[in-house]
Amino acid sequence: MQEAAEALSKEVGRIKDNLDAALELVAEAEQTEQRLAQRNEELAALSIEFDAVNQRAEYLEDRVRALERRLVRAGRASDATVQPDEQTILPTSFAEVVDRTEELTRIEFTGDIDHPLDLDTMPSASSWAQTAWQALLAMDAYARASSEGRFNGGFPTWCKQPPAGARAISPGKIAPDESETVRSNPKMSRHRLLPVPKDVEPSGKVYMWAHVRLGAGAGMRAPRMHYFDDVKNTGKIYVGYLGPHLPVKSTN
Repeated sequence: MQEAAEALSKEVGRIKDNLDAALELVAEAEQTEQRLAQRNEELAALSIEFDAVNQRAEYLEDRVRALERRLVRAGRASDATVQPDEQTILPTSFAEVVDRTEELTRIEFTGDIDHPLDLDTMPSASSWAQTAWQALLAMDAYARASSEGRFNGGFPTWCKQPPAGARAISPGKIAPDESETVRSNPKMSRHRLLPVPKDVEPSGKVYMWAHVRLGAGAGMRAPRMHYFDDVKNTGKIYVGYLGPHLPVKSTN
């Protein structure tokens, strides 16, 4: 009788071990499925963004060809093949973006370095980092012109109607404000209260509602760059956050 009970106990233990192992495999499979779904979402968003960038590049090439033809017709053929005054080298990581902000006289990164470094672990990091750098170059050009009295509007206006030859990004990437839902909800708004130097705000923090969409979509993995435009005071733009999408109602 005891032998039968021991055999039964061993069999129950074996079945339990097998069940535990099966449950672990199921959990791993679910995690893998979630990661694949996230990757597919990223790839779909990246594909849409690539199409838009490709179309923009084609438009710019059309403009260059049109200008070259006009120069030739005007008897200035040699000007049609002039080389650019400078060549923009785009970064390939967010670590590089943060390091190179020192090259920009009107931009100051005041955020937590861990957030942009977290983005570097994602498949689309290089593309997002290049978009961030192009936005920072446009901000730097805008801030310089604005602080020198050569431009009166804000950064969104600069990008909608950039001066001839000026750097700008697609105005659709700029969100000048957050929704009232985000602004009025303490759990969400506190994430937008970001650091600035004490000469900007004595408390050392301001709400940075304005942001640039670096990646498509609104999920938590879509990166954002939150900034504070202080060109009318210190002549600079302060970037207080560069990282994954901050919490909103749909992602809480």
